[in-house]
Amino acid sequence: MPSGDTATAELLSRAILDVGGLGVKRRHAVDLISPLLIAARTDEDVSQLLAGELMGDFGGFLHRDLRESDFALGYESTLCWAGEGLERCGLSGETAAGATEAIRRARPVAWEEVRKGSSVERDLPWRARVRLAHFLLRMVRALLR
Repeated sequence: MPSGDTATAELLSRAILDVGGLGVKRRHAVDLISPLLIAARTDEDVSQLLAGELMGDFGGFLHRDLRESDFALGYESTLCWAGEGLERCGLSGETAAGATEAIRRARPVAWEEVRKGSSVERDLPWRARVRLAHFLLRMVRALLR
C-alpha cells in the first residue's frame, strides 16, 4: 500500500474513533444491585429469595403478593449495596451511613414481612392458578397454529 494510502487510512480510522467516542478509553467502575448481594450473605440462593421465579421469572405477573415480595427484595438489595457502595462512589462514611438510614426509613414495607421466596405454582391462590392455566392454554394454542 502506498504511503499516502496508509496515512489516509490512519486519518480515517482516527476520525471514526473520535466521532464514536472511542479515541480515548476511560475506565468506569460499575456496581450491581442484585439479590446476589443478599444471597452472598446467607445460605440461600437467588431462586429461594425471589418469589416470582415461576414461569421463567415472570411469576410476579400472576399475583400481587409475589410482586410485592420481589419489589421489597429489590429494596432490600439496594440497602445491602448502599452500606458499602455509596462510599465507593465517593461519599464520606458519615454521609453514606445517613443516606443508608434514610433509605431504610423510607422503605414502604420490610421484605421479611412480605417475603414469598421459593413460591411454586401450588402456593398461588386459585384465581392466579386459573390465570396461569389460561395463559398456558393460549401459549399452546399459539404454538399449534
